[in-house]
Amino acid sequence: MGRASPRIAIAHKNELFKSFANTPWEPEVQLFHHACRLSYDQGGDSGPFQEALADYDRLNRPEPLWRALARHVARQSDAQDKALLENLARHPEKREGRLGWCLRAFIRGDLVTPEGEWLLLDDFLARHNIPLPPYLEDMPDELKLDLEDSNPQKE
Repeated sequence: MGRASPRIAIAHKNELFKSFANTPWEPEVQLFHHACRLSYDQGGDSGPFQEALADYDRLNRPEPLWRALARHVARQSDAQDKALLENLARHPEKREGRLGWCLRAFIRGDLVTPEGEWLLLDDFLARHNIPLPPYLEDMPDELKLDLEDSNPQKE
């Protein structure tokens, strides 16, 4: 449920989606809306996502993370996208401000101690002899459920 919930919310336009209209983040929200829809529709029509990507590219936004991440979520990332995403996960200090903080906390999984110091997940796991997880994984396939065949009431 955890990884799927944000994609579900972004894939389906709702009242929260409208709150991003006319904000600095509207282009990214539009891009991820189409990426999430394509992510759920594996093998589906990639046209709307490709159009959203082209629209986004015409804006010449300076941060390449969003384009690479959207392509990854849409299951269309290439080696260059994956290299960028993994590099930023390994080195969140390459980004300043909120983005750097979010990369550390949400992507890497680093923690802030009660004293306000960062506890690196890598250091914590190494200290406890736990293997380090990968910095980037391919999007797992969606579960395919045939609800008709699983209905116990069906005769």
